[in-house]
Amino acid sequence: MKKRTAALGMLLLPLYILTACGVVFPGRRIVLPEAGASSKVTISGEGAAVENTDAGYIAELLEKMAGARDTGRASLHDRPLAKEYLRLDFTFRQGGSSTLFLYREGNKTLLEQPYQGIYRTDAAILDFLWKGA
Repeated sequence: MKKRTAALGMLLLPLYILTACGVVFPGRRIVLPEAGASSKVTISGEGAAVENTDAGYIAELLEKMAGARDTGRASLHDRPLAKEYLRLDFTFRQGGSSTLFLYREGNKTLLEQPYQGIYRTDAAILDFLWKGA
């Protein structure tokens, strides 16, 4: 019995290691609010803020953000360490809010959810954000 358990452990250990490193199951999905649950999004940065309550705009923004891919990097702070970033605050109809940050790092556009993760997204999202401003 002990030999079988040891053999099974030896077979499962590499799978566990690969899974923990994100090789077998790469990337966590970004956790976003449901479009219908959000009553407004406030986009702020560099001393200015813009609110948008258009349900269609919020739904399209969330759809674009849903395509973000996990970078495997952890978010360990309340806000990004980047010098310049946009803050996106989604306010829920039933109360509460959700905050994400959008910023550039080199040629990458990143979405960061505090304490959840850092995700790579398409740079076109910046143009879309200002379209609704």
